[in-house]
This record gives sequence, structure tokens and C-alpha cells, in this order.
Amino acid sequence: GAQKVIGIDISEMNLGLAKMRVRELKMKGIKFEKGSVLRLPFRNSSFDIVFSAGVLHHTRDWKLGISEMLRVLRLNGIGLLMYLNENPGGLFWDVLEIIRLIMKCENHPVVRTSFGLLGVPSERIIQILDHALVPINVRLTPQQIKSCLIESGADCIRRFTRGANTDRIEKIYKKLPYAELKYGIGENRFIFTKH
Repeated sequence: GAQKVIGIDISEMNLGLAKMRVRELKMKGIKFEKGSVLRLPFRNSSFDIVFSAGVLHHTRDWKLGISEMLRVLRLNGIGLLMYLNENPGGLFWDVLEIIRLIMKCENHPVVRTSFGLLGVPSERIIQILDHALVPINVRLTPQQIKSCLIESGADCIRRFTRGANTDRIEKIYKKLPYAELKYGIGENRFIFTKH
């Protein structure tokens, strides 16, 4: 029901994929801009809702990213933070850190092209390689995130403790065998308002 939606990304490739999805779904009222979450190109209190999914843990200053989100959020607006890498993250994140070390010197375009040649859809390639090919992959505790949200002016902060059946956090919630060993504390997903 939103009348106007603005997506922002620093990557031309990601912006192209987002525009393609919007065209395929014939969605209206959505536009995209190139920019950084660390310096959002919007005035203070510009948005009713702000949302970041899987971005801040790949930046040089995740705290500044949260601060920027709250800067552009209107009073009593709603914010969502999704998929900030968790610490402890269990074997899941430990193995991903090893993969990052192994992939560090690989030619990233060649790796992406190889996945494409295998028939992997472009949006799935990003999901698979998102953490393997990045120079920055910060892992955060829920308390670190909550403290930063409070310092930046957020209130009514809640962390999601449930997810879809395929989510790591749901496996932990259901206390499946070895879930905490495998997945640590589960995904960092928060909803908050601005006071």
C-alpha cells in the first residue's frame, strides 16, 4: 500500500537486478538511486519506514549506517534491520569465515560468471556469494545492535525470535538438536520506532 518507495544501493549490478524485478512484477511507485547507507542522500525525517536487509555488516561503519537510517526516519516512524550477521553464529558463520579466506584471492567476476553458466539465477548467485566474496563481514551481538539503536534515537526495539521454517533462528527457537552449535544465537532481525 505504499505510494512511494525508494531503494538505494551502492552497486550498479544490484540496482540493475532490482529494476529488473520491479519491471517483471509490473510494480509502480518504486524508484532506485545509487548511494551509500553511510551517507544517505535524503533530508532528515524523510521517510515513514526505513528498511535495511543484509547491508550494514558489509560496511566500514555499521553504527553510522544505523544512525543514518534513524536520521532520515520521521518521528514515530518504523525501522527494520534484517540479516545483520550474528555473533556467536555457530559453525554456520565460522565456516563462512573460512570460505571468505579461501575465496579472498579469487577473481570475483569469473566466480559469478561460473555460477551463471551452471544455470544459477542471478538473484540466487548474490545470496550464495554475498558473504564469500566481501572484504568486510562484521558479526554482531544483539546487544551491540540494540545499544547502537538506542544511541541513535530508536525506541520500542524488538528482536525477532522466530522466522520462517527455513530460517536458522526458527531452528534455534524450536530447539532442534544441535541448533545452537550449528547456528549460534540465530539471525539478528530488529524492528524499532523513532522517538
